[in-house]
Amino acid sequence: MKSCDLKHLFLERLGVPFKSLYFAVPDLHGRSDIARKVVALLEEIQAMNVVFLGDMIDRMEDPLGVVRAISLGKAQNPSWVVLLGNHEDMALEAFRGSIPLDEENSIFNICTPAEIEECCKIFSALPVFHETDYLLFTHGGIEASYDRPLEEIPRSELLWTYGVHRNYVRKKVVRGHEIFDRPTESVNNIATQTASWCDNTPFCISILSNTPRDRKLLGWIEIELTGTDEVNLVILDPVSEKRQKVST
Repeated sequence: MKSCDLKHLFLERLGVPFKSLYFAVPDLHGRSDIARKVVALLEEIQAMNVVFLGDMIDRMEDPLGVVRAISLGKAQNPSWVVLLGNHEDMALEAFRGSIPLDEENSIFNICTPAEIEECCKIFSALPVFHETDYLLFTHGGIEASYDRPLEEIPRSELLWTYGVHRNYVRKKVVRGHEIFDRPTESVNNIATQTASWCDNTPFCISILSNTPRDRKLLGWIEIELTGTDEVNLVILDPVSEKRQKVST
């Protein structure tokens, strides 16, 4: 499917105004090839509400390329939001001399001092969470502080925690960090698909509804990474969660 066909399908199949949709982009971990495809696709469909969930860097070979692709996309689309991940936070701590850093393909291993400073300047301005009327985007999860006001939840918990406590009852949390092979919605959170950077499975951009409805995960955009560059729209049945891959 051509990406220019996606917007038509959103309007036709999702039953939600396009301008109200949110798009959550999970961990990219140094995969600049994926980052460039994601930014180009979201710009082509004129997505307004985009949230990158952090962990742009480390593990794979081009963290600087990811940071620059996303930063350029953000500069051209001011409504997009880029969140801090635990890997960006570690890089900041290392840059400030607070901790040693030994991450595979870290910016400290493969970037020049000027490039490291460029990245850390960007990281220092990133928020840890983003709220809408019905959604809370953050890199990690909420466990120990599930009953505390958001402003009292430790930064480290929002960046490092896997999962959301079963007794958490406020806005639905949309998160990355934990490895999932497809976007998954439970009662109080949506775990995005975070495995593509390491296994080349189709990269999934979660499509979310910012409405009072119980189910917030409407589906996702799948970007094939095996050389075809095919793009598909996967729609979830709101009751059964049965997946339907839509093509034109």
